[in-house]
Amino acid sequence: MVHTAPSSSASSPQLPHRYATFEVANGDTLLQSSDSFSFSVHRCLLVRASPAFCDTFHIPPIAIPCSSVVPNLVPIPISEPAYVLDALLRFMYPLPPPSFNDLSQLAPVLAACINYQMAPAISILRQQLVSPKFLLREPLRVFAIARRFGLTAEVAEASRETLRIDLSEAPFYEEMKYISAYDLQCLLVLHRQRGKAARSVLSARSSACRLRCSKCSRDNMGQYTLPPRWWREFERKAKEELTRRPLTDVIFTMRFLSECANAGCSSCGTSLLDSYEFLETLKAEIDALPDALPLTPAGDN
Repeated sequence: MVHTAPSSSASSPQLPHRYATFEVANGDTLLQSSDSFSFSVHRCLLVRASPAFCDTFHIPPIAIPCSSVVPNLVPIPISEPAYVLDALLRFMYPLPPPSFNDLSQLAPVLAACINYQMAPAISILRQQLVSPKFLLREPLRVFAIARRFGLTAEVAEASRETLRIDLSEAPFYEEMKYISAYDLQCLLVLHRQRGKAARSVLSARSSACRLRCSKCSRDNMGQYTLPPRWWREFERKAKEELTRRPLTDVIFTMRFLSECANAGCSSCGTSLLDSYEFLETLKAEIDALPDALPLTPAGDN
C-alpha cells in the first residue's frame, strides 16, 4: 500500500511495519521517499551524519530541541525510494547497520551514501560488497559495482575473483551498463594474460619434465626417458582449464588429478602420488603470477 504525503491539515499516515522505526509524529522533520512513504526524523541527527543531506534539500534551521514533536509538518521530497531512505537513516541513527542479501539492494544504498558523503556508512558497505556471500557468488557483478563507484581496492579484489569464472559464459548483469568498454577490456586482458602465463609455466615444466612412471615412461630402448601418460593428460587438460579460468583451484583438485591418472597406465596413479612435491612447486609457481588489476582509480585510462 502506498501512502501519500500528508497535507498541513491531514492526519499523518502510518508507515508499513518494515519502516515502523521512523513512523510519523516522532521527529521534527518529515521526509518523503520517491515512492511516497513518509519518514519522521530528527534533523539534528541528519546534520551530524551528513551535512550534504540537509544542504541538498535546504532544510531550514529550527529553534526547538530534537526531542520535540512538530505536528503537521510539510514533507520534504527526496529522490530515493523508501528502502534506500530507511537504510540511510539506520546508518544515521544509533541502530544496527542494515545488511543486504542482494546486490541490487546494496548498490543503490551505496550510491546514496556516496551522494550524501556518509563516510562511515560507505566503509561498512564496501566491506559488505566484497563479503564472501557476494564476492564468491557474483564476482563480475561486484567488479562492476566497485568500478562504477571508483572503489579501487574492491575493484582489484573482485578482478582477482573473476579469474574463477569463465567470462565467455558469464550472465548479463544490469550493473555492467555503468562501466566502460575499457573496464571490461582490462578484465579480459587480465584473464588472457594470466592464462597465457600459466600455460607457459606448464610448457616450461613439460620440456624439462623429469617425472617418470614405472610402466609407461620406457622408450623403445627400454630406457626411462618418457614423461608419464598422466602428465601428458594433465598438461593438456590443465591448459584447457587455465584458458577458461586461469587459477589453480580446479587443476590441483583430487578429482582433476584422479581423471588424469585414470587416463594413463595402471601405474600412473602411483607415479602421480610420488610427484606431489613437483606438483606443489608447480602450483606455487602459477599462484605467484599477477592475478588482479592494479589499484588505479576509475576513469584513469
